[in-house]
Amino acid sequence: HPLLANSLTGLGLVHLRSGRFVEAESLFRESMSVLGDIASDSLQATARSWLAQAVAGQGRTDDARLAFEDALQLARVEDRGRVLNDYGVFLRDAGQIDAAARRFDEAQRIYAELLGPEHPFTAMVLGNLGAVQSIQGRHEEATESLGRAVAAIEAVHGPEHASLTSTLVSLGWSHVLRGNRDEAYEHLERAHSIAIASYPPDHWRVGHAKLYYGIALRAVRDLVAAEETLLKSREILEPLRVARAEDWYWVNVHLAQLLDGLGRHDEAARYQAVADASIV
Repeated sequence: HPLLANSLTGLGLVHLRSGRFVEAESLFRESMSVLGDIASDSLQATARSWLAQAVAGQGRTDDARLAFEDALQLARVEDRGRVLNDYGVFLRDAGQIDAAARRFDEAQRIYAELLGPEHPFTAMVLGNLGAVQSIQGRHEEATESLGRAVAAIEAVHGPEHASLTSTLVSLGWSHVLRGNRDEAYEHLERAHSIAIASYPPDHWRVGHAKLYYGIALRAVRDLVAAEETLLKSREILEPLRVARAEDWYWVNVHLAQLLDGLGRHDEAARYQAVADASIV
Protein backbone atom coordinates (compact mmCIF):
# COMPACT_ATOMS: atom_id res chain seq x y z
CA HIS A 1 0.00 0.00 0.00
CA PRO A 2 1.30 3.52 -0.75
CA LEU A 3 0.88 4.55 2.88
CA LEU A 4 3.18 1.72 3.95
CA ALA A 5 5.75 2.89 1.40
CA ASN A 6 5.41 6.45 2.72
CA SER A 7 6.03 5.31 6.30
CA LEU A 8 9.04 3.23 5.26
CA THR A 9 10.47 6.21 3.38
CA GLY A 10 9.91 8.52 6.33
CA LEU A 11 11.63 6.15 8.73
CA GLY A 12 14.46 5.70 6.23
CA LEU A 13 14.91 9.46 6.11
CA VAL A 14 15.22 9.61 9.91
CA HIS A 15 17.98 6.98 9.74
CA LEU A 16 19.66 8.82 6.85
CA ARG A 17 19.70 12.15 8.69
CA SER A 18 21.06 10.37 11.78
CA GLY A 19 23.93 8.81 9.83
CA ARG A 20 22.61 5.23 10.02
CA PHE A 21 23.17 4.54 6.35
CA VAL A 22 22.76 0.75 6.24
CA GLU A 23 19.37 0.93 7.96
CA ALA A 24 18.32 3.80 5.70
CA GLU A 25 19.24 1.89 2.53
CA SER A 26 17.25 -1.15 3.62
CA LEU A 27 14.15 0.92 4.31
CA PHE A 28 14.38 2.90 1.07
CA ARG A 29 14.73 -0.31 -0.96
CA GLU A 30 11.76 -1.86 0.82
CA SER A 31 9.72 1.29 0.16
CA MET A 32 10.65 1.26 -3.54
CA SER A 33 9.65 -2.40 -3.72
CA VAL A 34 6.25 -1.60 -2.22
CA LEU A 35 5.75 1.33 -4.58
CA GLY A 36 6.63 -0.73 -7.65
CA ASP A 37 5.15 0.95 -10.71
CA ILE A 38 2.29 2.75 -8.91
CA ALA A 39 4.27 5.75 -7.66
CA SER A 40 4.57 9.01 -9.53
CA ASP A 41 7.83 9.99 -11.13
CA SER A 42 8.22 12.61 -8.39
CA LEU A 43 8.08 10.00 -5.61
CA GLN A 44 10.37 7.67 -7.52
CA ALA A 45 12.92 10.45 -8.06
CA THR A 46 12.84 11.40 -4.38
CA ALA A 47 13.25 7.80 -3.24
CA ARG A 48 16.21 7.24 -5.56
CA SER A 49 17.90 10.46 -4.47
CA TRP A 50 17.65 9.46 -0.81
CA LEU A 51 18.77 5.93 -1.63
CA ALA A 52 21.82 7.41 -3.38
CA GLN A 53 22.69 9.37 -0.24
CA ALA A 54 22.38 6.26 1.95
CA VAL A 55 24.61 4.30 -0.43
CA ALA A 56 27.14 7.14 -0.65
CA GLY A 57 27.32 7.22 3.14
CA GLN A 58 28.63 3.66 3.01
CA GLY A 59 31.37 4.61 0.55
CA ARG A 60 29.77 2.93 -2.50
CA THR A 61 30.31 5.84 -4.88
CA ASP A 62 29.57 4.08 -8.18
CA ASP A 63 26.21 2.80 -6.93
CA ALA A 64 25.39 6.26 -5.56
CA ARG A 65 26.19 7.95 -8.86
CA LEU A 66 23.91 5.58 -10.77
CA ALA A 67 21.07 6.18 -8.32
CA PHE A 68 21.44 9.96 -8.67
CA GLU A 69 21.41 9.71 -12.47
CA ASP A 70 18.25 7.57 -12.28
CA ALA A 71 16.68 10.17 -10.01
CA LEU A 72 17.48 12.98 -12.45
CA GLN A 73 15.90 11.06 -15.30
CA LEU A 74 12.64 10.79 -13.36
CA ALA A 75 12.59 14.23 -11.69
CA ARG A 76 10.04 16.80 -12.77
CA VAL A 77 11.20 20.41 -12.90
CA GLU A 78 9.92 21.11 -9.37
CA ASP A 79 11.88 18.11 -8.03
CA ARG A 80 14.99 18.63 -10.13
CA GLY A 81 16.46 21.36 -7.92
CA ARG A 82 16.43 19.10 -4.87
CA VAL A 83 17.95 16.14 -6.72
CA LEU A 84 20.62 18.35 -8.29
CA ASN A 85 21.52 19.77 -4.89
CA ASP A 86 21.84 16.33 -3.32
CA TYR A 87 23.87 15.14 -6.30
CA GLY A 88 26.12 18.19 -5.96
CA VAL A 89 26.78 17.40 -2.30
CA PHE A 90 27.77 13.86 -3.25
CA LEU A 91 30.10 15.08 -6.02
CA ARG A 92 31.66 17.69 -3.72
CA ASP A 93 32.36 15.07 -1.06
CA ALA A 94 33.82 12.80 -3.76
CA GLY A 95 36.25 15.55 -4.75
CA GLN A 96 34.61 16.32 -8.11
CA ILE A 97 34.41 20.03 -7.44
CA ASP A 98 33.75 21.42 -10.92
CA ALA A 99 30.97 18.89 -11.52
CA ALA A 100 29.48 19.75 -8.12
CA ALA A 101 29.56 23.47 -8.92
CA ARG A 102 27.63 22.86 -12.14
CA ARG A 103 24.92 20.91 -10.28
CA PHE A 104 24.62 23.58 -7.57
CA ASP A 105 24.51 26.40 -10.11
CA GLU A 106 21.69 24.73 -12.04
CA ALA A 107 19.78 23.92 -8.83
CA GLN A 108 20.13 27.50 -7.59
CA ARG A 109 18.76 28.88 -10.87
CA ILE A 110 15.80 26.48 -10.76
CA TYR A 111 14.92 27.37 -7.16
CA ALA A 112 15.35 31.12 -7.74
CA GLU A 113 12.96 30.96 -10.70
CA LEU A 114 10.36 28.73 -9.01
CA LEU A 115 10.51 30.00 -5.42
CA GLY A 116 12.34 33.34 -5.47
CA PRO A 117 15.88 34.38 -4.54
CA GLU A 118 15.19 34.64 -0.78
CA HIS A 119 13.51 31.25 -0.32
CA PRO A 120 15.26 28.88 2.16
CA PHE A 121 15.76 26.24 -0.55
CA THR A 122 17.42 28.81 -2.80
CA ALA A 123 19.58 29.90 0.15
CA MET A 124 20.57 26.30 0.92
CA VAL A 125 21.81 25.68 -2.62
CA LEU A 126 23.47 29.10 -2.76
CA GLY A 127 25.39 28.14 0.37
CA ASN A 128 26.54 24.92 -1.24
CA LEU A 129 27.56 26.80 -4.38
CA GLY A 130 29.56 29.27 -2.28
CA ALA A 131 31.38 26.43 -0.55
CA VAL A 132 32.60 24.95 -3.82
CA GLN A 133 33.47 28.41 -5.16
CA SER A 134 35.88 28.66 -2.22
CA ILE A 135 37.46 25.36 -3.17
CA GLN A 136 37.78 26.57 -6.76
CA GLY A 137 39.64 29.66 -5.56
CA ARG A 138 36.77 32.03 -6.38
CA HIS A 139 37.01 33.57 -2.92
CA GLU A 140 35.20 36.88 -3.40
CA GLU A 141 32.31 35.17 -5.21
CA ALA A 142 32.19 32.57 -2.44
CA THR A 143 32.01 35.13 0.35
CA GLU A 144 29.21 36.97 -1.46
CA SER A 145 27.21 33.80 -2.16
CA LEU A 146 27.60 32.52 1.40
CA GLY A 147 26.76 35.87 2.98
CA ARG A 148 23.54 36.04 0.95
CA ALA A 149 22.71 32.47 1.96
CA VAL A 150 23.18 33.20 5.68
CA ALA A 151 21.04 36.34 5.46
CA ALA A 152 18.23 34.48 3.69
CA ILE A 153 18.24 31.62 6.22
CA GLU A 154 18.24 34.06 9.15
CA ALA A 155 15.33 36.02 7.66
CA VAL A 156 13.14 32.90 7.60
CA HIS A 157 14.39 30.75 10.50
CA GLY A 158 16.12 33.16 12.87
CA PRO A 159 19.76 33.47 13.93
CA GLU A 160 20.16 30.15 15.76
CA HIS A 161 18.65 27.66 13.33
CA ALA A 162 20.45 24.36 12.75
CA SER A 163 20.47 24.87 8.99
CA LEU A 164 22.91 27.76 9.46
CA THR A 165 25.69 25.46 10.68
CA SER A 166 27.24 24.31 7.43
CA THR A 167 26.76 27.65 5.69
CA LEU A 168 28.47 29.50 8.54
CA VAL A 169 31.36 27.02 8.44
CA SER A 170 31.75 27.66 4.72
CA LEU A 171 31.48 31.43 5.19
CA GLY A 172 34.07 31.34 7.96
CA TRP A 173 36.41 29.28 5.81
CA SER A 174 36.02 31.68 2.89
CA HIS A 175 37.27 34.44 5.20
CA VAL A 176 40.19 32.24 6.29
CA LEU A 177 41.18 31.87 2.65
CA ARG A 178 40.99 35.64 2.18
CA GLY A 179 43.13 36.26 5.27
CA ASN A 180 40.29 37.80 7.31
CA ARG A 181 41.12 36.16 10.64
CA ASP A 182 38.66 38.03 12.87
CA GLU A 183 35.70 37.56 10.55
CA ALA A 184 36.59 33.89 10.16
CA TYR A 185 36.69 33.36 13.93
CA GLU A 186 33.33 35.08 14.41
CA HIS A 187 31.52 32.86 11.91
CA LEU A 188 33.23 29.60 12.93
CA GLU A 189 32.60 30.17 16.64
CA ARG A 190 28.93 30.82 15.88
CA ALA A 191 28.70 27.69 13.70
CA HIS A 192 30.17 25.64 16.53
CA SER A 193 27.71 27.03 19.08
CA ILE A 194 24.72 26.33 16.84
CA ALA A 195 25.93 22.81 16.03
CA ILE A 196 26.38 21.69 19.63
CA ALA A 197 22.96 23.13 20.53
CA SER A 198 21.17 21.56 17.56
CA TYR A 199 22.54 18.06 17.01
CA PRO A 200 23.38 14.95 19.08
CA PRO A 201 26.92 15.16 20.45
CA ASP A 202 28.21 12.41 18.14
CA HIS A 203 26.62 13.81 14.96
CA TRP A 204 28.97 14.44 12.05
CA ARG A 205 27.89 18.06 11.82
CA VAL A 206 29.20 18.61 15.35
CA GLY A 207 32.49 16.98 14.40
CA HIS A 208 32.64 19.10 11.24
CA ALA A 209 31.95 22.35 13.12
CA LYS A 210 34.50 21.47 15.81
CA LEU A 211 37.15 20.83 13.15
CA TYR A 212 36.82 24.32 11.71
CA TYR A 213 36.36 25.98 15.10
CA GLY A 214 39.58 24.28 16.19
CA ILE A 215 41.33 25.77 13.14
CA ALA A 216 39.97 29.21 14.09
CA LEU A 217 41.14 28.83 17.70
CA ARG A 218 44.60 27.94 16.46
CA ALA A 219 44.62 31.02 14.23
CA VAL A 220 43.90 33.30 17.22
CA ARG A 221 46.55 31.44 19.26
CA ASP A 222 44.24 29.83 21.81
CA LEU A 223 46.26 26.64 21.45
CA VAL A 224 44.98 24.72 24.46
CA ALA A 225 41.36 25.16 23.36
CA ALA A 226 42.36 24.39 19.78
CA GLU A 227 43.90 21.04 20.74
CA GLU A 228 40.91 20.10 22.91
CA THR A 229 38.44 21.01 20.16
CA LEU A 230 40.32 19.18 17.40
CA LEU A 231 40.69 16.07 19.54
CA LYS A 232 36.95 16.06 20.22
CA SER A 233 36.27 16.51 16.52
CA ARG A 234 38.54 13.56 15.77
CA GLU A 235 36.72 11.40 18.33
CA ILE A 236 33.38 12.14 16.66
CA LEU A 237 34.68 11.66 13.12
CA GLU A 238 36.64 8.44 13.63
CA PRO A 239 33.62 6.10 13.29
CA LEU A 240 32.62 8.12 10.20
CA ARG A 241 36.06 8.22 8.59
CA VAL A 242 34.80 6.58 5.38
CA ALA A 243 31.65 8.67 4.95
CA ARG A 244 33.41 11.88 6.09
CA ALA A 245 36.82 11.09 4.59
CA GLU A 246 37.78 14.71 3.90
CA ASP A 247 36.99 15.85 7.45
CA TRP A 248 38.87 12.84 8.83
CA TYR A 249 41.93 13.73 6.74
CA TRP A 250 41.95 17.39 7.76
CA VAL A 251 41.38 16.89 11.47
CA ASN A 252 44.48 14.69 11.59
CA VAL A 253 46.48 17.17 9.49
CA HIS A 254 45.58 20.12 11.70
CA LEU A 255 46.31 18.19 14.88
CA ALA A 256 49.70 17.22 13.44
CA GLN A 257 50.48 20.84 12.55
CA LEU A 258 49.36 22.12 15.95
CA LEU A 259 51.39 19.57 17.91
CA ASP A 260 54.45 20.00 15.71
CA GLY A 261 54.35 23.72 16.44
CA LEU A 262 54.23 22.92 20.16
CA GLY A 263 57.33 20.77 19.87
CA ARG A 264 55.46 17.47 20.34
CA HIS A 265 56.94 15.99 17.22
CA ASP A 266 56.33 12.29 17.88
CA GLU A 267 52.62 12.85 18.50
CA ALA A 268 52.43 15.06 15.44
CA ALA A 269 54.03 12.37 13.29
CA ARG A 270 51.45 9.81 14.39
CA TYR A 271 48.53 12.04 13.39
CA GLN A 272 50.19 12.91 10.09
CA ALA A 273 50.67 9.19 9.37
CA VAL A 274 46.95 8.59 9.92
CA ALA A 275 46.14 11.47 7.55
CA ASP A 276 48.52 10.14 4.90
CA ALA A 277 47.04 6.64 5.18
CA SER A 278 43.52 8.02 4.72
CA ILE A 279 44.20 9.44 1.25
CA VAL A 280 42.59 7.26 -1.43
